[in-house]
Amino acid sequence: MNVKFTILLPLLCSGSFFLFGQNYEWTFYNSDNSPLPENTVRCMTMDSNGDYWFGTDFGLAFYDGTNWTVYTTSNSPLTDNAIRSLEFDASGTLWIGTTQSGIFTFDMSNWSVFDPSNSGLPDYFIRSIKKDLLGAMWIGTVEGLARYDSGNWTVWTVEGNGLNSNNISCIAVDDANRKYIGTINGGLLYLQNETITEYTIIEGGIPDNSAIGIAIGNEGLPWFASPSGGLYTDDGTQTWTSYNMSNSGIPTNSLTSILIDSDNSLLLGSTEHGLIRLTLPDNWEILDTSNSELPDNHILCLMLDPDGSIWAGTSMAGVVKIKKTAQLNDQLTQHNKLLFPNPTDGLVHLDADFKSDCTELVIGTQDGKLLQTLNKADLSQMDYLNLLDLPSGIYLLHILTSNYSTVIRILKN
Repeated sequence: MNVKFTILLPLLCSGSFFLFGQNYEWTFYNSDNSPLPENTVRCMTMDSNGDYWFGTDFGLAFYDGTNWTVYTTSNSPLTDNAIRSLEFDASGTLWIGTTQSGIFTFDMSNWSVFDPSNSGLPDYFIRSIKKDLLGAMWIGTVEGLARYDSGNWTVWTVEGNGLNSNNISCIAVDDANRKYIGTINGGLLYLQNETITEYTIIEGGIPDNSAIGIAIGNEGLPWFASPSGGLYTDDGTQTWTSYNMSNSGIPTNSLTSILIDSDNSLLLGSTEHGLIRLTLPDNWEILDTSNSELPDNHILCLMLDPDGSIWAGTSMAGVVKIKKTAQLNDQLTQHNKLLFPNPTDGLVHLDADFKSDCTELVIGTQDGKLLQTLNKADLSQMDYLNLLDLPSGIYLLHILTSNYSTVIRILKN
């Protein structure tokens, strides 16, 4: 059984400086309304049939849209219920990373196991698994990076290869089969043709030495989610652009996961602020428990459905499927066009349609200082937003309507 309903309600300000929006269809699966074995969902994947697999703190769950099957230590060869990573290999076999028992593989009939006692794995704790374009499996453990290719193992560690950290947190592969590897406190690893290049704060100028999620954008460039440094990206020449609380509309620097959604926007999971969506270059949207039906602000993992929906695994409330309505997409696009010019010399034109829709407009600085709040009556008397007296820089416009809210950055020359 699943619970499903659509939210189309007026919005209220949550009390923080950020404004929020909701116009989504929500579907919830948890241990109370489904056979999901545990409400802590740490990883997800889909198989070639479009069916779903969820890794929880108490077992592995399969869902085909109607029926559930749960695999635990009590009914399968699994010897560890704490699932941390899932990935299908080229043959369609599921690789299952655990915290204490290494990797289990399951081809829907037979089970096998890789651990340090019978393979080249450097540790039992598996944090990430990723298949590359040639079919090799890349494995991040807390004691090093491993590759499995046609029965052969290769391992990279601090001791053997001079890595800055053995704690491998995340792995991504681009269209050139280049690997981007995140660590905890050891910077980034770029690996191509057996050559590893390391980047740290000191040697490379990256914004943070830890990355907990990596996504490759449509332009082929990597984006990194940090547990303490916010969001950052590489322009392809190791020139880093950082989005954090001091220079953008992001509400927290503590991120957990990242993906590129069907609109080529970045969706970020966080530890305390729910879901954060960045539509480049500067439009931010935040969904949390105060302004939406999101049941938990601590997001552990994200997955993009082929229908464009987002799946979010939470720390305490199971898994949520979130589908944005076409109406909201159209409104966001249209309102970005109704505030112009941007950049501006100081006067920002307020289109009549924008003034009709907008119920509140809050102007603030990037460091969170509130400058002005304008209600619908104020806006009705204005043809231009006057920023002439403000110094040059970037300002945040928090826009509230009856159906959604968003954040737009305005550059004043």
